[in-house]
Amino acid sequence: MDRTRKTSMISFRAENLLKKRLQEIALKNRRALSSVIIGILQDFLDSQEGNVTPGGIREERRHNPRKQVLLPARWRIREEENVLEHDVLLRSIGVGGAYTEYVNGQNFQLIKNLQASPLTLAVRMPESQEPVVVECEVSRIHITGNSIGVGLRFIADSNDLITEPK
Repeated sequence: MDRTRKTSMISFRAENLLKKRLQEIALKNRRALSSVIIGILQDFLDSQEGNVTPGGIREERRHNPRKQVLLPARWRIREEENVLEHDVLLRSIGVGGAYTEYVNGQNFQLIKNLQASPLTLAVRMPESQEPVVVECEVSRIHITGNSIGVGLRFIADSNDLITEPK
């Protein structure tokens, strides 16, 4: 199975209640509705094909698994001559990227800025003097009632991490 790119489209009709229940699960897990449905279908196929380990635990499907964390962080968005900074929460991090959350409500100008510009993510790790800073690009934006979740893809390799903000 190609895990890097989704190239096929599946379309079907469902009852409103089923869709609502799936949307609630997606919101609770901070995932896209399509991602939840794909996960359910993959779980079903794994169970049919015997790919589930004893106890019903399935192996991580991400190419680069993420670690759940809760750390203060900061986005720095360069927009022409301006630098915009926003305090965020780092929710998960892995080799290839991270998931952050901006909790100050829906800021549509911020969403526009995120879509248009690369950014740096500065994270102050526990017991560290200087923040770890890495260049990122936005891979997805998830908007809820009072927060903006942003999936980030690291541009530089982990060996190229910047130690001081630019």
